[in-house]
Amino acid sequence: MLQPPIEPHINLTPSSKHISTALLPPKKKSEYCKLVGLLMYLSVMIHPDLTSALTVLACYLKQAHTIHMEAGLHVLWYIKVTREFHLTLEGKDFVLSGYSDANWGIELHGHSILGFIFSTGTSVISWSLKKQPIITLYFTESKYIMLSHATKEEKWLQTLAHKILPVVGFGFYVKNFNPTVLYCNNQRAIKLSTNPIFDAHTKHIDIHFHFIHQTITSCDLQLIYCPTNTMVADIMTKQLTCVKFTHQEDDGGSGSKQVN
Repeated sequence: MLQPPIEPHINLTPSSKHISTALLPPKKKSEYCKLVGLLMYLSVMIHPDLTSALTVLACYLKQAHTIHMEAGLHVLWYIKVTREFHLTLEGKDFVLSGYSDANWGIELHGHSILGFIFSTGTSVISWSLKKQPIITLYFTESKYIMLSHATKEEKWLQTLAHKILPVVGFGFYVKNFNPTVLYCNNQRAIKLSTNPIFDAHTKHIDIHFHFIHQTITSCDLQLIYCPTNTMVADIMTKQLTCVKFTHQEDDGGSGSKQVN
């Protein structure tokens, strides 16, 4: 079974008992920084499946230990065994859809990590992972803010398609656009997006995060519930076990579009 780029539940915090207090020597530290930089380039260009692992490794550029270098080399091993995998562009219709996810309450810095993946048909065309700008107080709030960020990407992709498809002779698809489907694994966040009622748990959410409600009202976006077990964007926000990591790749959630 395909091993993920980084071991699930691994604790790389320097203060942990199992990590040596000795830092990497300057030369090794420089090599570690270069390695993470090169891997980040691959993540941005062709390997969304590396994004979550590199988010962890990048946190220790200034205080890298031996275990961090070992984890970085494990990512290199993952690239080696998946070198035959590749992104593909295929399908007859331009049907834009996306998956969005966020973790909550598991990061030491308190900020949730959000991730989204957009595709046309079976072709992954856009992905992102970032730290949410604010510390959220509730799980639903974290998911709702994640949906707002994903919606901005959806609007940009639709605008891009309206400008490019007619130029290359596919104007028919632009005229027959259906609302973009965005999958979310939180029912309450979906309800809040369609009807942003201010209650005790949501009244403090900044007004600019309610941008998604306007997008749904204008019929540009349709939110659909997606169970956590089939949430493709899970691969962006946390380190998954082997079984779930491979399952998410089969669903099209990684940079590897061919999985044995």
